[in-house]
Amino acid sequence: MQKLRGTTEFGALLVPPGFRDWALHALGQAEGLDVGFNPDEPWENMTEVEQQAWQLRRNHIHRESTSAILFSALAVEAFLNTYGVIRMGEAYYQEHVERLSPKTKVSVITLAVAERLLEPSDEVLRAVDVVFKARNKVAHPKTEQADLYDSHALLAKEASAKRVVTRARESVQAMDRFFEEFSTIVPDSRFWMRSFADNGRV
Repeated sequence: MQKLRGTTEFGALLVPPGFRDWALHALGQAEGLDVGFNPDEPWENMTEVEQQAWQLRRNHIHRESTSAILFSALAVEAFLNTYGVIRMGEAYYQEHVERLSPKTKVSVITLAVAERLLEPSDEVLRAVDVVFKARNKVAHPKTEQADLYDSHALLAKEASAKRVVTRARESVQAMDRFFEEFSTIVPDSRFWMRSFADNGRV
């Protein structure tokens, strides 16, 4: 039987990079590009050059928004895995916790280190749910058939810059709520949260 480790009882750690700040940076890029952009711009009203510029800008918005969503999920899961290893040891964590879902990881870790039984309605779990639902939607894209003569309309509907930026904003906000809520439940985790923000922000 092992006891939980203290937050200073560890050897050398390879800590993942600052995914948290990367998510914020990507969202900032997407929001900046989104200013003044009309995802529903009538295709027939544009010249060929304007159409190309519209497509490039839309794709850039979509790419940065997608990056923000993915980095938000990476920040949460990387933190959970790192903090779990710190408190439980690498061997135990890998054997019993690492392959659990993110929500279950949160529940197991908070129960082990803070003796807190979480409910599905708790904000920390709701935040994780938002982050990983957005991540899963990006990671498992669906293909739909388009009318040969109306493909632009379908693209505008499904890849609307406004919609994807909104999803990215919601994901980043949920990521921040997760860190805030988790640190309230497990106060000694704040030190390690700084490892996931390049600027030291908690």
